[in-house]
Amino acid sequence: MNIHSLKEAPQIILFVLFSFIVLMSISFVLKHNSLFFSLKPQTVYAQITPGSLRVTVEPQLPGPHSQVLITLESFTTDINTATIEWYENDALKRSGIGELRHTLQTGELGSSLELIIIIRDRSGQILTHNQIFRPIDIDILWETTDSYAPPFYRGKTLASSESIVKAVAMPVARSEISSLQESSYVYTWRLNQKTIGELSGFQKNTFTYRNSYLNRSDTLVVSVRDANSGSDIGQKTEFISMRNPILQFYNVTPSFGIRTHRAVEQLSLFGESATLQAIPYFLHPKNLKSGNLTYKWSIGPNTVDFGYDANTFVIESNQLTSGEVPISVEIRNSERLFQQTDGEILVYVE
Repeated sequence: MNIHSLKEAPQIILFVLFSFIVLMSISFVLKHNSLFFSLKPQTVYAQITPGSLRVTVEPQLPGPHSQVLITLESFTTDINTATIEWYENDALKRSGIGELRHTLQTGELGSSLELIIIIRDRSGQILTHNQIFRPIDIDILWETTDSYAPPFYRGKTLASSESIVKAVAMPVARSEISSLQESSYVYTWRLNQKTIGELSGFQKNTFTYRNSYLNRSDTLVVSVRDANSGSDIGQKTEFISMRNPILQFYNVTPSFGIRTHRAVEQLSLFGESATLQAIPYFLHPKNLKSGNLTYKWSIGPNTVDFGYDANTFVIESNQLTSGEVPISVEIRNSERLFQQTDGEILVYVE
């Protein structure tokens, strides 16, 4: 071995070591090539930023068994050429290119329907949108607080011109009010398209107002929101029509008093006298002896004084001629312009 061979020995050893390391590396790569050469392309999900996808729901707060139209719109992504899939509770309901509209049906009170929208554009990006529909109904119960109805009347006191109306909003799910967290609800009331801020707010589920004599009907809308979650609960609209007060006549007898089982439209006078009572329904105020009410009784064309009570008239036989005689009464409220009613009854005299 010459001196040149000795000098080249370290270089040869380094070359051999380097070659060994390269061969081992190649072998390792070939053995684990799935880590380097078989990586599958990953789907890129685009984050929905404000304005990237507009989802319009009509109506915004659907009730139970309601048809809902959902429409998509985007100003950042061409969704007209994108494949769009619509899922309801994980079931595919609609799929296709440019499917921008979908109609669904809500379920029963308190039921849940999850809508999932997946949009795949031509570049491979994906937009998703999730929305849950839990239909909750809202009942609006109302009555007038200042209008008269007799004690034997079993119905609701209806509204007439300038009546004071009290309404109560009652959210209902599965027909059980107790299943809702009403203690955290915020109520917004609108009367004839005007928001009434002083009567809206946290736990303010009652609303009282006085009708304007210019309005023959009022539109009352209440929207309910959960203060804890910030989610909208529902909305309800109630149309309240103003009715004309109704006048009914009742016969009063010494033995039975007022015969409340039925109103009379005609009366036969057999004795010396008979007593009629005129009862107005839905007229203000509740006190029929109020000084604001005026009563005008007439026999035929002639005005006469009323009997022992303002709305009661004692018919004397000597006041009437034989045959058919009309007796009428007109009741007016001097404080309210359109608060009035009138009626007529036929009395037959033997």
